[in-house]
Amino acid sequence: VYDFRQEAILYGPIADFAPAPFVFEIFPLGYASMAEFLEHAGYSVRIANLAKHMLDDPKFDAEDAISALNPIAFGIDFHWLSHAQGALAVAQIAKALHPETPVILGGSAATYYHRELMNYPQVDYVLRGDSTEESLLKLVECLSLRQTPDEVPGLTWRTQCGNVIENSPGLPPDSLDDLPFQGGNITLDCHEGYPVAVGLMGRGCVQNCLTCGGSAYACRRLHGRENPSYRTPELLARDLRDMGRDHQGPVYVPCDITQPGMDYAYRFLQSIRGFPNLLCLDLFEPVPRKFLQDMGDALPRVSLQISIESHDAQVRQATGKSYSNQAVEQTIADAMSLGCERLDLHFTIGLPHQDYNSVMATVAYCDELLTEHGDNGRLQSFIAPIVPFLDPGSLAFEEPGRNGYHLQFQSLEEHRRALLAPTWKYVLNYNTKWMTGDDIVRATYDVTVCLLYTSDAADEVSPV
Repeated sequence: VYDFRQEAILYGPIADFAPAPFVFEIFPLGYASMAEFLEHAGYSVRIANLAKHMLDDPKFDAEDAISALNPIAFGIDFHWLSHAQGALAVAQIAKALHPETPVILGGSAATYYHRELMNYPQVDYVLRGDSTEESLLKLVECLSLRQTPDEVPGLTWRTQCGNVIENSPGLPPDSLDDLPFQGGNITLDCHEGYPVAVGLMGRGCVQNCLTCGGSAYACRRLHGRENPSYRTPELLARDLRDMGRDHQGPVYVPCDITQPGMDYAYRFLQSIRGFPNLLCLDLFEPVPRKFLQDMGDALPRVSLQISIESHDAQVRQATGKSYSNQAVEQTIADAMSLGCERLDLHFTIGLPHQDYNSVMATVAYCDELLTEHGDNGRLQSFIAPIVPFLDPGSLAFEEPGRNGYHLQFQSLEEHRRALLAPTWKYVLNYNTKWMTGDDIVRATYDVTVCLLYTSDAADEVSPV
């Protein structure tokens, strides 16, 4: 929300699953690859994280900062729908201060709402898709040469006469090896207070998690992506080693390294063997002990995180995950015994077949796991609601009734206005057949109280 420093809003647990404060100031990983792609073509590019500046300095004046710039174009990330108000407000400021300078929006939310974005006069162009490096370069070249951008793939734009044009979509790349992205300039401020560098492994997913806007279903529908694209494991390992030369903190690789197959995973482990930094990896599902053992042999320091959603197998299966509690518990036990430095378990509030009692039962299940495995603080559990919105493009958003959801709003403008509501309860764009918005809020706060005051089985309190 712009300007969050001037708004009296209770934002709630908007970034509880991310290493970010309540304004969720993280910018998309693709920013780095887009910037480097343009720089390799001879353009000067600057990434200005306005929200980060505003958090760090209460006196920072974003309008003065934007006024001092004089670029060929402003590019504004609209990847997460939670930025609906902020992205459009920043675009409006840029357009007011630089009326002749084009404003470009991109990201998953921008792709989903590309037609509606053309109703806002501060938006000139929307780049659709999850891999827009080449399209952005072609658009910037057209703007530099004052040419009509009618050949730019995946571009939605407005002519001087006011007509909206949708160029044909581009094809997602089969590989990410041609991107110049090295990742060294992408860091997140994590919960422990030190930065986390991020490596780009892939785009797209083979999983169909019900509420995820990056699922296989959403990627196919929004981006025309039939299959994920990956960076080869050897190049990914090289990128991480390059980061490690200048960065002593943890390095995070989004996406499960086993998703492309075990051959990919083992090639990566061979290439990254001996990496000295703490390497943080995702697991989309339980894995065999042998794989965890081989991972531990290759990596001196490793941490893992798994989103298992609920203790209830019926709830978990409804979200698109069919593995059992027994399989999860075996992976936890194996990871702990093999020296995993930390294992984070993520649970969610607001899922199909989940009511208030089910949420509280998840807390009890966490307590059992912490009692058995958490005596040294290496096992951590997190639980938070789906906030502030169900992802547009996800199965839950596109087929709400079939999946037990009721959407409070659907249009971009409805979501933009909702973000200015006084509390996060009124920002939620959904409730379920099993939980009202009030139930979701009550469960969230009751869970917080339980974890803060009754989880005495673990040495460390599980953060919420």
